[in-house]
Parts: sequence; structure tokens; C-alpha cells
Amino acid sequence: MASKLQSLVPLVIVLLLLTVAALAEGSLEYGNEEELCGLRSLFVDAGTSKEARDNIISYVKDSKIEVQIAEAVEEADILIILVDSTNQWTEWALTIEGRTPGNLRLVHRIKDGNARLNYFRPSSKMARWFIEAWKKANSAGCVDQNENERENNDADTDG
Repeated sequence: MASKLQSLVPLVIVLLLLTVAALAEGSLEYGNEEELCGLRSLFVDAGTSKEARDNIISYVKDSKIEVQIAEAVEEADILIILVDSTNQWTEWALTIEGRTPGNLRLVHRIKDGNARLNYFRPSSKMARWFIEAWKKANSAGCVDQNENERENNDADTDG
């Protein structure tokens, strides 16, 4: 088990460096919660905080939304990532694949204090926001919209 964790450390470092690089190079795009429509797999990168990752995953599973938890970032449509954390505050970001290959598309960001008086932990706040946003984006109209897009794409390739 320890060797598996050790092998994940470079991946987590690379993900964090890519996120920082994307922010620095301006290859970060901005999106909105409606873009969660049709997305069905989630990867949670909480750095070394297994407790925060498990907390988000628990919220998602308990919500019974139709989202699978991906074991690798490459398998996911949605990425919730711990961007930064200090003793005073924690910042989470929810991203999806950008419209330009290689870019990340920021859908939502939570930056919250780590004060003991907070009712919900920052990871709980991100999980609760994600679940509600996903439910809203994946309402009945979402399915029809995705089917229409697939049909249009099929028609474009046929002719």
C-alpha cells in the first residue's frame, strides 16, 4: 500500500504543477455549471488529504447522483482539485476539459476559511455545491440536448 501511495505522489505533483502552469500561462478557460450536463465521471484530487477526498466522495455517493468515481484523472470528465491550503483557508476548484485541447475549464471555485466556527468543512461545501449544480445541469432537458448534439454530429459525419 505504501508503494502505491509513493507512486501517486509524482502524479499529484504533476497535476498541481499543471494547474499552476495553466493559471500562469492563461490556458485556463471559464465555464458555468450548465456545462456539467451529461458528464458522468468524477476524480477528486485532494493532494495528501485522504480525509477531504473521502469526504467529497462520501457526499457524492450518498447523493445517489449518476456519477461514477474515477480512479484516475484520465478516466474523469470532472475534476475537483484542492488548489491550495493553509492554516487560515482552503481553496477548491471544479474543472472540466477545456474547449481547447490541454486547457482546463474552471466551472466553480470555493475559497473558505478554516476557522473552527465554520459549520461545514471546505470539502463538504464543495461537495454540496457540486451535487446541486450537477442535479440542476442534468435535469430532463439535458438528456434531450445531448441527444440532439450527438444526432447533429452524426449527420455531419454522414454527409
